[in-house]
Amino acid sequence: MKVSLTQLPKHLLPKYDIFIASASYEERSLSVMRSVLPEVSFIDRVVSVSMPHLELIKSNLKFFIENGFSVLEIDNTNQILTARNILEVIVSTISDNRDASFLIDISTFTRQTLLILVRLLRNLLGSNNAIHFLYTCAKEYAVGLPEREKWLSKGIIEVNSVYGYLGVIKPSRPYHLIILMGYELERAISLINAYEPSLITVGYGKKNGSISDEHYKLNKIRIEELICEYPNAKSFEFSCTDIETSKKDILNHINLYKGFNTILSPMNNKIATIACGLAAFEDDTIQISIAIPAIYNHENYSSPGDECYILNVPSLVKDLEP
Repeated sequence: MKVSLTQLPKHLLPKYDIFIASASYEERSLSVMRSVLPEVSFIDRVVSVSMPHLELIKSNLKFFIENGFSVLEIDNTNQILTARNILEVIVSTISDNRDASFLIDISTFTRQTLLILVRLLRNLLGSNNAIHFLYTCAKEYAVGLPEREKWLSKGIIEVNSVYGYLGVIKPSRPYHLIILMGYELERAISLINAYEPSLITVGYGKKNGSISDEHYKLNKIRIEELICEYPNAKSFEFSCTDIETSKKDILNHINLYKGFNTILSPMNNKIATIACGLAAFEDDTIQISIAIPAIYNHENYSSPGDECYILNVPSLVKDLEP
């Protein structure tokens, strides 16, 4: 469900056990907090902080600290540390109340951190836990730059599989790399170079399942640029606005190509990123991989929109053993 940020509190529970957010250099990392704090109450408030980028985000982080958030330290180059720290937050919350409720603003999490969080939520929570994800739309990416010059990141530190999503890789099988394309051409090419797959698939957002016409148009431009580099690549469409639909779109395409090691890389928005996680839960042979950028366009990464998606994902968790 998509609502305006001004109306967001009316569609949420009046109280949650914990609010988990992510501090970022993006102004929209503050949007949900500013909307919900006056009207929704929380027993605990936690903000994820990428420690290697602390200097870039400290001005926005200040607003979280002033509003009573404790810091959850994460590091994209240290997945074990990230998983351990997230685990401690979840375990602490459910030790106080096994049926604890979670409100999670996924807007500015890194994809890798979000996937680790989603894996741990699935492992530790059950159907009695209310889990509401919120995703604030960006009005524009790479603000002010012409369409073909827009960039979000440059350079690659490393390409790695995501903790909790190793899949099943058989040496005798060829690789099928599926990239859910966003706007980062260099990042996509780095993945292709790393895996040297026998089959490349490029996923792109459906026109009627995109955040906006502008986002759809830029996504198509980047798709065309990538296809020019790899003309034999396959393609398919997925939803950028509905997690369950996106998951089905991904699995339907994977099922067309049996006999491959499937590598799935989310490079679109965080809604589609969670869908990748759910697809890997349903088909545990899928490995999810991320290319970690060296530089982000932190000065002009995005401008905040005024709408928010409320995402309830019943298939995320399983009923726990009594």
